[in-house]
Amino acid sequence: MKTSKWLKMAAIKAALWLIFVASINVTSLSAQMKVYLTTGGDDLRGGGNTAHITVNYADGTTSPEYLLGGGFANNSLNAKTIELKKAVTELSQVRSVMLRHNGSPRAGQPFDSYDNWDLSRLRVTFMIGDKEYDFVNQTGSPLVRFTGQLRNKIFTAVPTTGGGGGGQNSTVKVFLTTGSDDLRGGNTAFMTISYTDGTTSPEYRLGGGFAQNSANTKSIVLNKVVGNVEDIRSISLRHDGAPRAGQPFDTYENWDLQVLRVALVMPNGTEQNVVNERGNPLTRFTGALRTRAWNR
Repeated sequence: MKTSKWLKMAAIKAALWLIFVASINVTSLSAQMKVYLTTGGDDLRGGGNTAHITVNYADGTTSPEYLLGGGFANNSLNAKTIELKKAVTELSQVRSVMLRHNGSPRAGQPFDSYDNWDLSRLRVTFMIGDKEYDFVNQTGSPLVRFTGQLRNKIFTAVPTTGGGGGGQNSTVKVFLTTGSDDLRGGNTAFMTISYTDGTTSPEYRLGGGFAQNSANTKSIVLNKVVGNVEDIRSISLRHDGAPRAGQPFDTYENWDLQVLRVALVMPNGTEQNVVNERGNPLTRFTGALRTRAWNR
């Protein structure tokens, strides 16, 4: 009899302990923020220059300032996981995040000026339960250029589809096939999306250095949720083939684009084509033709 009672008490204690441990785990996940920083063509030098982030909550409070690091090379991706002091269980609890760049001349470096930094993409997510939700996911060329005159930048929430803890921004895949005239390294291609609601996306960088007769693919996370291809009016490509710095013999770079396919990735992983065209070439970009649009 006593043994049975003791076993029941032990079982209750074990169950309570499991609930307690599970609650600690969920709390820790809910208090986690991830920051993904993509640097563009001007690095964030090391040796004392740094980036920081602050969270501004909807209740009017502000987090401590968290160090994101420094020494970010040109065109590099750096990720930082931060354990917040305050749990976030819904994206609506966060009003904005602020990035601060410290590019001040470094101690012991008499020739330093203020360090400029090109941030080409910022993605900030919060772990809610066991899932990662986008709060900010923006891309530009650059998205922000931090200088001595612009040291702080505030970012607000991305659009969501509601429910859960927030919607994930849509993704498009861009498939580019180069013809017999390459896109040399140091010159680049960009894409802009025009939506049927009258808005236009930021300019997304597709890359460069595409060899002759090569196929290149780029996945881009958009700055909004796109329900279906009918929400997209057109796609525009821009080619920057300008003579490169330090190359005195460069002329404007021509580029033969043979195939262009742009596909919207649906939540189930299937792809819906927005544009799917080919030619011989489909477009020859030159100094006289630097931009072309394709209607859906």
